[in-house]
Amino acid sequence: MKQILTILITLTTLFFISCGEEDNNTDDKTCNPLCKSWETCVNEECKIAINDLGVTTGTYPNQMLLNDNALYLINSGDNAIQKIDLTDNTNTNPFISLPENSSPYRMTIDNNELFVSNLSTNSYSRIMLNDTNNVITTSFTDENTLKAPEGIAVSNDYIFIANSDYTTDENWVTTYNNGFITLINKSDNTLNKIIATTQKNPQEIFVLNNELFVINSGTSEFDESFVGYPKSNGGIDILDLTDIDAGFTNIEIPFTDGKLSGFPSPYTLSNNNKTLFLASGTAPELYAYDIENNTMLRNTENPILVDTFDTPTSTMLNLTTVEQYLFVVNFNNDSLYIIDTSDNYKVISKINIGEDDSTMEGPQGITYDKANKKVYIYFGISMKLISIDINL
Repeated sequence: MKQILTILITLTTLFFISCGEEDNNTDDKTCNPLCKSWETCVNEECKIAINDLGVTTGTYPNQMLLNDNALYLINSGDNAIQKIDLTDNTNTNPFISLPENSSPYRMTIDNNELFVSNLSTNSYSRIMLNDTNNVITTSFTDENTLKAPEGIAVSNDYIFIANSDYTTDENWVTTYNNGFITLINKSDNTLNKIIATTQKNPQEIFVLNNELFVINSGTSEFDESFVGYPKSNGGIDILDLTDIDAGFTNIEIPFTDGKLSGFPSPYTLSNNNKTLFLASGTAPELYAYDIENNTMLRNTENPILVDTFDTPTSTMLNLTTVEQYLFVVNFNNDSLYIIDTSDNYKVISKINIGEDDSTMEGPQGITYDKANKKVYIYFGISMKLISIDINL
């Protein structure tokens, strides 16, 4: 029996955070865009409103998805999907209960149907959003069909699942085999084919304009100070869906041994879907790929710098697009960065979005609700959800 917890979300906390001095400018062209939510941005400080929604996420939230005026959260530790309905401010957790010990990892929605990859059980689930008790979970008798499935995407004909294919031993040492994509016939959940990726550890995947994009992170290792370093090249694999037998073409995002640059993972698309932005999972930097012209605009040799640190520091970024700006959160320092893509990718603001400087909260996921002009951020450690009003 699915347990449903409904909570009326109220605006329990409204607090203000000062932006950096670089944002104290009355010129609309350089003023922090968040300040436009207020009458002006003048004098000594520019303030933004951060709304604590009073919502607690489930255990180990891994992804947030905005769809049809609702937020959906994958809570991997609870084997569940959580829903926050933005029309009446109710929180339902669990909204969907998934198989025990499945560790749901990624999801996508297509025609009112939710598709979920289940990392621990090498399976995937399909659920109609108007029939959430009917969870259809599929696995294959051949254990090589799905192996540590992560990213999931769909087209009219296929379900695509990215398999990172890794194992972890008793000492938490991870070994990556060659990654691959599983193509499944959407009509009957049967296997169509398996396509090897050109690099290891494919994690994210999406469909755009009859092409499948796969983000291969490559591999990484932690040093004695628990700082993660890339250990193999990452990149973007692209598959023409009108000729799936042709295989992938690859855009490389190279690493250099002993440096943090590389290991691409989270992504966002520009408003016109012409530029793909990728966040490094090891360095405080982003990469940019021109989809139309099939070329890297910013790669590891000339990245978009989000921040700099005096010593090598582990960084875990996530990002979303807000008009001409990139909003980037850093899990490791509770910061939100705003980058102007029209001004040579300049960082125009760095904002502390944690409530207490002495406690790490870990902003982990971010998305933009363009219709309601709000940015939503969930925190992996403090397990809270906040919104920021945007007025551009």
